[in-house]
Amino acid sequence: MESRRPLLDVRHMTVRFQTHAGVVSAVRDASFLVYPREVMAIVGESGSGKSVLTQSVLRLLPSPPAQIAEGSAYFDGEDLLTMADERLRAMRGHKISVIFQDAMTALNPTMRIGEQIVETLRAHGVMPGKERERALDLLNLVKIPDPAKRLDQYIFQCSGGMRQRVMIALALSCDPQLISYDRGLHTPAASEPEGSPRRPAANKANHLFLRRVRSQEREGLSTPSMFMGWFCCKARISASLIMSPSRMLLVRLPTVARVS
Repeated sequence: MESRRPLLDVRHMTVRFQTHAGVVSAVRDASFLVYPREVMAIVGESGSGKSVLTQSVLRLLPSPPAQIAEGSAYFDGEDLLTMADERLRAMRGHKISVIFQDAMTALNPTMRIGEQIVETLRAHGVMPGKERERALDLLNLVKIPDPAKRLDQYIFQCSGGMRQRVMIALALSCDPQLISYDRGLHTPAASEPEGSPRRPAANKANHLFLRRVRSQEREGLSTPSMFMGWFCCKARISASLIMSPSRMLLVRLPTVARVS
C-alpha cells in the first residue's frame, strides 16, 4: 500500500466488562487501519465482539461496566480515547457517523423522522436554513417511498427495512469522512430458511447503501471510509484477511468499488 496516513488507526484495543461473575474480555488486542476511501470489514459470528470493538472506538459504551483496558484509537491524527467530551460530540455524526444494528432503539421514538435529521444538521451547522430540504433529499436518496409524508411520521410507523433506511439517511446527512456500520451484510446460517423474513430485511437496505457509495465513487464524488461489523456464518471472502486475537477476522477491501 502506498505511504499515506490512515484515517482511522486502532492499535492493540482490549475491552473488558466488569460483571458479577468477574472480568470478561470482550475484545483482545485488536489492531487495524482504515485509509481514506477504504472499507474495513470486521467479520465474526454473533458474540465475537464486533459491536463492542466498533462502539469502543467512539467511546459509546457506558463505563462502567465497559473498560478500554489497553490500546489507542486515532482519527485523522486525533486521539479519540483521550479527546475532550465536547470535541468528541462535535465529531460524532459530523466527521464520523454510526449506523447501529437496531434502528428502533437507536432512533428517538418521540421525535418525527424529519425532526431527527434536521436536529443533526443544525447541531453541526450543515446547510443552515435548508435542513428540511436536505432531510427530504436524504430520504429520496435511500429510496423511501413518499418521503415527504415520512418526514412527518414517527419511527414506529415504519417497517424494519424503512427504519434501517432512515438510520442510513441520518448517518449520511453531514457527509462524514468515516462511517461505522455496525450491522454489515448478513450471511444466513444453513439452518435459516430460504424464505426467512430476516434475509431481505437484513440485506436490502445494506446493499442499497453500498451501491450508493459505489455510485458516488464512479461519479468522482467524495466517498466515506467505512469499518463494518459483518455477521458471517459461512465466510466466502476474496480480500486481504488479517487475523485478530479475538474471534474475528479483519477484512481489508482496498476500495469501496470492491464491495458489490
